[in-house]
Parts: sequence; C-alpha cells; structure tokens
Amino acid sequence: MSEDWAGPDCFPPDNKAVPRQLLPVDPSWFLEPLKWIRDADEAPVSTHERRRRATEATFLIEQLEAHIEECNKP
Repeated sequence: MSEDWAGPDCFPPDNKAVPRQLLPVDPSWFLEPLKWIRDADEAPVSTHERRRRATEATFLIEQLEAHIEECNKP
C-alpha cells in the first residue's frame, strides 16, 4: 500500500469502468452464432437445430440492444 493517501480525509483513487469497454456477456458467446452466419450454406437443418439457433440469436440480440442503450446513456 502506498502512504500517499494515508490520513483521515484521504481515499484511494476510484478506478471507474468505462461502460463501452464492458460487455454484458462473455464475448466468447458470440463466436458460435457468428460462425453459423459465416458458414451458412444450402445444407438442410433440422427443426430442433433451427429453433435452437433462433433462440440463441434472439438472446444475443437482446443483450446487444441492452448494452447499446447503456452506452448511449448520458
């Protein structure tokens, strides 16, 4: 510990996080859906797989929209 801020009226400096640098979810969650988009082809996909992909894509869209709103706050 540093003695620079020792005393009754001194506090350690605040290390405030910048909201634009924080993500609401783990960034690795974006990899698989983005790979699906990148690797999309004409191969048929089962109904279950389509539903799973749609659910995960919807979740990511909601998270991104919430993050964008947070970053746009004054």
